[in-house]
Amino acid sequence: MDRVSRANLLGSAMRDREIAALSSAWRAYLEFEDSRFDSCARSLAQALESQNDTPQSALSRASLVLLTAFSMIGSQADTQFWFKRGHATAVEEGDQATIEALLHNKVAFGVARELAQIALGNTNPIAVKILRGEVTSARSLQHLAGIGAHSQYIDLVDVHLCIIERNFHKALELLDRVAIEPKFPTGHVNEAALAVERAFCILNIGGDPGPHLSSLRWDGSDFEQLDVDDRLVHAWMLSQLVGDKSGVGQVDLANAQLGVAKADYHAMLEDLRRSFGRFAAA
Repeated sequence: MDRVSRANLLGSAMRDREIAALSSAWRAYLEFEDSRFDSCARSLAQALESQNDTPQSALSRASLVLLTAFSMIGSQADTQFWFKRGHATAVEEGDQATIEALLHNKVAFGVARELAQIALGNTNPIAVKILRGEVTSARSLQHLAGIGAHSQYIDLVDVHLCIIERNFHKALELLDRVAIEPKFPTGHVNEAALAVERAFCILNIGGDPGPHLSSLRWDGSDFEQLDVDDRLVHAWMLSQLVGDKSGVGQVDLANAQLGVAKADYHAMLEDLRRSFGRFAAA
């Protein structure tokens, strides 16, 4: 972050639009990763200050951030607007890696949004059908282009989509292909999270989830490092796993954790809307 900030100061001092815009876009990307949404929005505003002369590399990076933000918010029109903007720029530059990143984020955060909505008791069959097509497209792109940087991510996304579709047998098959490696950020998944997902699937096909939860810490500390939406999903799964049906866990504790996770998730959505509303397509 320090290097990016110094590059931004240098570009601004030199009145070099390309350096200033690109460093602002990268700073926004890093700030978004840290959930510093207000700061991220300010950096994006600098990167896109004059979109007509924003360098293509800066525009594609800013578009990646914004499609992710609007996907998390659930605004399909704005997600699609920034996806198309970034995709057109990346195609013009011949940047295959950015094309894949745009497609991956659109799919991954779209599925994450729908799974969080399931945890809140909401369903959107049309969105789920669209996401199934996008997962298929993402796999096809990887196969045709020979780029596999996100292959395990797509497997994990597919696990979550199968859970949404209640195709628990397929989700279990895919879980067997997902391994914990350094390229999985701790904010998205860890061993405890995968154990809960496996147990949840087993419960829903009539099996005994208990053996998969033997090392789980029921105070929720296993999930403290996960992102807000992931904490919600796993708190919801735990609430389904506890009680008489599975014979594991503590009902009151699980329900209390779910309540906190829901409140945190709604607060995050409000922060996203407040910070990025200015970049809506309409």
